Amino acid sequence: MTTEDRFWAKVQKTESCWLWTADTTWNGYGRIKINHRKILAHRFSYEIHKESIPEKMVIDHICRTRNCVNPSHLRVVTRRQNVLENAVNTAPLIARAKTHCKNGHPFNEENTYWNFKRYNNRQCRICKGAADKRARLKKRKKQA
Repeated sequence: MTTEDRFWAKVQKTESCWLWTADTTWNGYGRIKINHRKILAHRFSYEIHKESIPEKMVIDHICRTRNCVNPSHLRVVTRRQNVLENAVNTAPLIARAKTHCKNGHPFNEENTYWNFKRYNNRQCRICKGAADKRARLKKRKKQA
């Protein structure tokens, strides 16, 4: 049995998506074993139906179904583009969309502190200053 025959034996075609029915990764992407290596099924499908995938590029599911291997639902994009387009409700994007801190102070150039030690976390300078002052006072009380 050829690799392509094994591939097709694990695909269930629906009206739109071609669903991978065999082994999947922990987050739902299909995978197939070829030459003792597990390869993502959607990448294999793209390469046998369209073209080879350029280095440092990823395959994006236009349909947003992770186990879909339909080549018409797949496109080559950069990793950055893939993350930005698929990360609709991730914490960093939700945080980045906020215009004010939890106390109502604006996130503008003068009032925003970037803490790069904490995954590019931005903080309100007014709130950070107040928190730092409380920490200093607490430390002084402890020392006294």
